[in-house]
Amino acid sequence: MVDYATEEEQVEALKRWWRENGKSIIAGAALGILALVGWRGWTWHEQTQALEASALYDQVSARMRDGDRDQVVAAAEQLREDYGSTTYAALGALAAARAAVDAGDTDAAADWLRWAMERSGDAELEYLARARLARVEAANARVDEGLALLDVDPPAAWAGLYGEIRGDLLTENGDPEAAAEAYRDALDAEVPPPDPAAVQRKLNEVQAAEADRGGDGEEAS
Repeated sequence: MVDYATEEEQVEALKRWWRENGKSIIAGAALGILALVGWRGWTWHEQTQALEASALYDQVSARMRDGDRDQVVAAAEQLREDYGSTTYAALGALAAARAAVDAGDTDAAADWLRWAMERSGDAELEYLARARLARVEAANARVDEGLALLDVDPPAAWAGLYGEIRGDLLTENGDPEAAAEAYRDALDAEVPPPDPAAVQRKLNEVQAAEADRGGDGEEAS
């Protein structure tokens, strides 16, 4: 480091340095302040959005308990339009889909579930919406589309449920052998399906159906 002989030289050097660099320092500081203010403003905006969306989702939950499907759908639509980037919008879509299924409108349910699956931004909600959509597609006589939705590699927490749903769709598709394999995979999963006893009964039924088909084939021969 340069050792200045006098204080006057140090002052003069400081003045020269400031003339050369002062503008860039001021500009950098201003940008830093603007960035900080912008970040705080965005954080405040996000928090406000989340609070408003949470309050609106509370209305969805209340209307679900009341069985008021029209109000459930209205609140879910507002969540989707005004707060689509929040988790509450996806939760509202799941609620609207449930209300649609209860009313027998499986096409509307599929639309809601597809939106939640594609736009939720939350992996767990995406897997849940995908599973429900697969069942709805099967109910709409689109079993192949439902099976295609399940053609993913879900994390362990979802493997059991996905295996059960795949077995259900394969059973409906008239393929007991493949259904039995899916049910066995579900039961062997690290995280089993919600009701393993029910899955075991389904497995027993498709195995019996498969045995019957084999017996019929032998008699025919």
